Amino acid sequence: IELPEVSVSKKEIQESIDELLDIYGEKSISEDFVKKELEMNSVQEYYESVRKELTAGKRNQEFISARNKAMDYLIKESKFVLDKESVAEYSVEIVDSYETEAYLYDMELDRYVAEELQMTEDEFFEECYREGEELIKNYLIVGAIVKEENLEVTEEDIKELSGVFEKDFDEYSEEEKTYIQYQILENKVYKMFIKE
Repeated sequence: IELPEVSVSKKEIQESIDELLDIYGEKSISEDFVKKELEMNSVQEYYESVRKELTAGKRNQEFISARNKAMDYLIKESKFVLDKESVAEYSVEIVDSYETEAYLYDMELDRYVAEELQMTEDEFFEECYREGEELIKNYLIVGAIVKEENLEVTEEDIKELSGVFEKDFDEYSEEEKTYIQYQILENKVYKMFIKE
């Protein structure tokens, strides 16, 4: 899958700037405002930073879309033998994640499901089971490709992400490290199918 070129229009840049001006209660961008509030050297530097941020956001959206298409294709072309009990157990974690979302909305899960997700209880649990099944298939495919291609996480991979981490990699729990390493491997798998 080849990612398309992305560009940002002047209108999109202006809309982003207008949102910021609304937050600060300002009518327009000035050199003084940019230096004082945004700690940048000039309006031009700020415009460029907005353009870069919007472009990166669009690139990320395109990558996610391509990643989903690649995984959908791989899942469709693969055969799985999944234990329904294991899928159901994993689906409980999906339910827990929705419960956390509901909590953030200051709602009980049943109310969140009805009002925000607009589903019946049965539809909700079916959706959680489906999501759990899809995630397990995703893990199995990534694991099979990692094994087949002898992919591994290197020190360089970890160093490359060091700016993203909230703390030094060694300070994370073993479970967190495993998750981070899986994310790195998953990205390597996707990059085999996606041309940037």
